Amino acid sequence: MIYDGIANYVRCTLPALFREALEHSLTLNAETPEGRILLRGDDLYAGVSEYNTIPEDKGKYETHRKYADIQIMLSGCERIMCRPAEGLVVSEPYDAVRDVAFYGRGEKPGMCEIVLAPGAFAVFFPWDAHMPQIASRDGGMRVKKVVYKVGVNAYEQQR
Repeated sequence: MIYDGIANYVRCTLPALFREALEHSLTLNAETPEGRILLRGDDLYAGVSEYNTIPEDKGKYETHRKYADIQIMLSGCERIMCRPAEGLVVSEPYDAVRDVAFYGRGEKPGMCEIVLAPGAFAVFFPWDAHMPQIASRDGGMRVKKVVYKVGVNAYEQQR
């Protein structure tokens, strides 16, 4: 997992597709319409969505196999819980079409919590279980977020 301010991405050594996604995110704002944005076909695309955050006890950990997520909040804020996926109990098996598996909330060392607000980004790799969409400590709110999907095979070829 990586968590930082978007302004700092130029200091990071990131694969070109990650940099391209972060640069593209600078063109988006709270007025960006919901929907899919194609950048490099299946290697790099994004989805903009708007939703209400949920209580933590309603959240689910998830992982992906084909893609790394770059999550960026366009308006509002949410908490995202994350931890290593290893050792978590699968609650919904991997769905290859949706590229997602869900896990129970069991206790496991190494859990962390981030607050995703405009100006920050978080990267979740396939081994990072993450629980997005969680209401902030101030309560639930309507948010708009863009999630870039970076193909694992594509960025591993850039290394």
